[in-house]
Amino acid sequence: MEHLYEKVHNTLGRTFVCGDLHGERYKLEEKLIKIDFDYDKDIMLSVGDLIDRGSDSLACLRLLNEPWFKCVRGNHEQMAIDALTSHDSNKLIQWLVNGGDWYPKLTQASTNEVDKLIMKCDKLPYIIEV
Repeated sequence: MEHLYEKVHNTLGRTFVCGDLHGERYKLEEKLIKIDFDYDKDIMLSVGDLIDRGSDSLACLRLLNEPWFKCVRGNHEQMAIDALTSHDSNKLIQWLVNGGDWYPKLTQASTNEVDKLIMKCDKLPYIIEV
């Protein structure tokens, strides 16, 4: 069951917002170093679209397991959810042509991990209030 809303209140450190990562976690890591991000105190809010198009969508999905990372559901996460939970080949094709072509290239072990993380995306809120 999806939830629409989450409130985030960080009293320990700073709160940052990042745009669409689209599989480019290394670019996020570069920026975090530049701003001296404190993983114990700071929070990063993402506007969604963690996956597709970039070189490492799995690494971006793994951010969902980090306590310092909060994210809303983007349309690319929704396309992946729809493709993996429906038996509609059109939904799979839609995801693949919009950047999901990395998924069929994964090893079986990575596919299993991605499947679990995509299902975690199904629990992401649509709105985060700061």
